[in-house]
Amino acid sequence: MKRLLKVFAFLGSLGVAGWLLRNRVVAVTMNREPETPRPAPEPAPDDPAASPQGDLTSIQGIGSSDALLLESAGVVTAAQLAEADAAALATRTGIAETHLENWIELAGALSPTGDSSSG
Repeated sequence: MKRLLKVFAFLGSLGVAGWLLRNRVVAVTMNREPETPRPAPEPAPDDPAASPQGDLTSIQGIGSSDALLLESAGVVTAAQLAEADAAALATRTGIAETHLENWIELAGALSPTGDSSSG
C-alpha cells in the first residue's frame, strides 16, 4: 500500500510540475505583442526631380545600376547626360565609353535643349 501511495505521489508531482510549466509557457507566449505586418513601400513618384533615376532609366539601355553609377559621378538628369563628356564619365564610372556615347546621343534627343528637337 505504501508503494502504491509513493507511485501516486510521484505521478501527482509530475502532473503539478507539468501544469506549472504549461502555465508559465502559455503566460510567456501570451504576453508577447502580436507582430504587425509592415506596410509595402510606396512606389517612387513619376516626377524626375523627385526620383533622379527615373529620368536616367527612361533612356534605352540605362538600368538602375547604371543610373546609380552616373548619379555618383554627378549626372542626375538626361539633360546633364546630354552635355556630359563620354571619356570623362567612363573614367569616373567604369562604364564603357561606347555605351556612354550612345546614351549621350539618346539623352540629347530626349532633352528639350537637344539638337534634334530644335526644329
